[in-house]
Amino acid sequence: MWWYDKNIRHRIETRENLGKYMGINPESGEYIMGSDPDADDNLEVSREARARFGTHRLFGMRIGYTAVAAIGATLTPYEHLQGDAQTAGEHS
Repeated sequence: MWWYDKNIRHRIETRENLGKYMGINPESGEYIMGSDPDADDNLEVSREARARFGTHRLFGMRIGYTAVAAIGATLTPYEHLQGDAQTAGEHS
């Protein structure tokens, strides 16, 4: 998402946030972030974002990864974060 890359990626993609779920309102720039990168809280984050942002469009993602989830495969972090994923614990 170009908006994420341009506006908040440099602040959000940290070792502490790697793997956390995030719900973004692309119209306002507001976002909700999960609390634990090891928790499977994407549904909780989605519900919280819907409650906070109402009927606005939402964009969901897993911080630092190319996909939110994988079936029968391993999620791979963006290349610039691969070392951090190994030290923070791989997410699948």
